Amino acid sequence: MCLCALSSTLQLEADTALKTLSAQQLYEIAVSFINENTYDQAAQVLQLALDKEPGNGEYLQLLGSLYVATDPSYAEKVLYAALDSLGWSRASSAAIYGNYIESLRRQGPSRAEDAIAVALKGAELHGSQLNVLFNAAMTLQFTGRFEDAYEIYLRVHDIAPYFEEAWERVRKHETRYVFIC
Repeated sequence: MCLCALSSTLQLEADTALKTLSAQQLYEIAVSFINENTYDQAAQVLQLALDKEPGNGEYLQLLGSLYVATDPSYAEKVLYAALDSLGWSRASSAAIYGNYIESLRRQGPSRAEDAIAVALKGAELHGSQLNVLFNAAMTLQFTGRFEDAYEIYLRVHDIAPYFEEAWERVRKHETRYVFIC
C-alpha cells in the first residue's frame, strides 16, 4: 500500500471516529488543538461539533475567533451568530465584542462605521465590563473619534484605575488637548 493511500485511510478512520463523539467532546478536542497551535484541525473539529449542535453560542464564538485573522468576513458572520445565540446583552456575550469588532476592522475602512456601532452597542449593554469598554474606546480612537474615545477611557479608568494602558491613553489625550488649545 502506498503512503498516500495509508494516509487517506487513516484520515477516513479518524473522521469516522470523531463523528461518534458528542458535541462537547468535540469542543474539548478543538480546544486541545488550539492549545497545540493547530488551528485548522481545531476549526474542522468545531464544525463537527456545530453539525451536532447548530447555533451553540460557545462553539460559534470559538470558531469565529479562529477566523478573525485569516477570514474576517467569515469570522464576522460566525461571531454575529454567536452573539445572537447567546444574547447580545448576556454577560457571556461580553467577551465576543472584541473579536467581532476586530473582524470588522480587518475588512477595511468601509466597515469602520459598523465597527463603531458594535463597539457602542457593547459599551451600552456591558457598561461595567472593562474589556468591552476598552475595545469601544480603542475603536473610537482608531476611527478618529478622539473625544468619544477619551470619555470611554475615563470610564475604564474609573472602573480600574490600575489599568495602565487606559490611563496612558487618557494622559496622552489630555496632553494633546492642552497643546492644541
